[in-house]
Amino acid sequence: MTKPDKLMNKIALSLFALCYVVMYTYGGITNGVLPMYKQFSGCWKAGSFVPVSAMVVSAELESHYSSDAATTYRVLAKFSYDYQGSNHIGQLIRLDDRDYDSIRSYHEDIHEQLSKARNSLSPVTLWVNPRKPDEAVYDRSLRWMLIFSLLPFVVLYPAVGLGAGWGLWRIWRKNDTTSNLVESAFKHSQTAGTSNRDQVVQGDGGGLTGLSIGCAFWNILSWPLAIMYFSSAIATSWWLLILPAIGLLLLFNVLQTIRTQRRIGKSVLILKGQCLPGSIPMQVSIQFHPALGTGLAFPRLTHDVKVTVECIRVDLRGDDSRIFTLWQGQLIQAQLARGTQNLNFKFDVPTDLLTYPVHGSMVHEYFLVGLEALGGTVTFRLPENAVGANA
Repeated sequence: MTKPDKLMNKIALSLFALCYVVMYTYGGITNGVLPMYKQFSGCWKAGSFVPVSAMVVSAELESHYSSDAATTYRVLAKFSYDYQGSNHIGQLIRLDDRDYDSIRSYHEDIHEQLSKARNSLSPVTLWVNPRKPDEAVYDRSLRWMLIFSLLPFVVLYPAVGLGAGWGLWRIWRKNDTTSNLVESAFKHSQTAGTSNRDQVVQGDGGGLTGLSIGCAFWNILSWPLAIMYFSSAIATSWWLLILPAIGLLLLFNVLQTIRTQRRIGKSVLILKGQCLPGSIPMQVSIQFHPALGTGLAFPRLTHDVKVTVECIRVDLRGDDSRIFTLWQGQLIQAQLARGTQNLNFKFDVPTDLLTYPVHGSMVHEYFLVGLEALGGTVTFRLPENAVGANA
């Protein structure tokens, strides 16, 4: 791919990522962060207000209906009250008031209370700002159900925007001289037994990062629905409770992964030199940190270890990206003694793997080495320059 083509590809990907940054960040701020900020700031400000007796002049329940949403409500009211010898007219139910919503029966309940007080000519309590007597509210409490309903917008939308921003940063940070998408966290480590030509690859931690992010997103989205269901905040079907149940299973899976990954430790893979298919085999060493089995509460003399390998091709050409497994095999299945620190092995790469043309940065081929030991799994993604051209 020529430099102009690479530049145009980067610009296209950047515009796509930028759209996600703008849309999700804006949606998260306007639909989540700002409404929640108004809730807390209004409650904090009204905490210093003083109570006064007021009469309800009028109370009206307004409704709003749209074809893509349920009917929403808000209450409009007028109050007459005296403060320090002066008469005032108030119109605020809350400091954060003005918007329609259908969370619980909040607006219907407020309207019913005010209507009864107006019809019976009974006084109600208003909370007046002593520094600004014209500012008074009927309710100064936090609406917890509304806060729960805002959580997905507060957390998930900005998170997607940040993720797209990170992708935008990666697009322009990426080095054009290599198609390697993985840079080892131990690139500059001084691991014993490695030379300047060796490449050190860190494992993926059993996919713990991805599992944790997915678990957090799912639970943040599903638990507010469950809480509002149990509190009768919204009219919904009982089967929505399956969503938080799935969230609990995801959380259990994350905790299990953490437990198993603590057993296997921070294993690293040492890639010695460069492989040439059909000529020079790939020489690999896996180092266990701590030594195999030494971190177990109930140690055993031997442990089952399995090592597999896959050759993956990612094709980004066209509208949809495609992922192929070009080749896979099992390298080792054996029992290793407790305290083993290094597992050395090598394997031959089939000569026909690299017969397909690779089109610049749009097609990538790499190897995944999988390690199964001590009940845990670690995957090492080898650098794409680990395999040279055909000999």
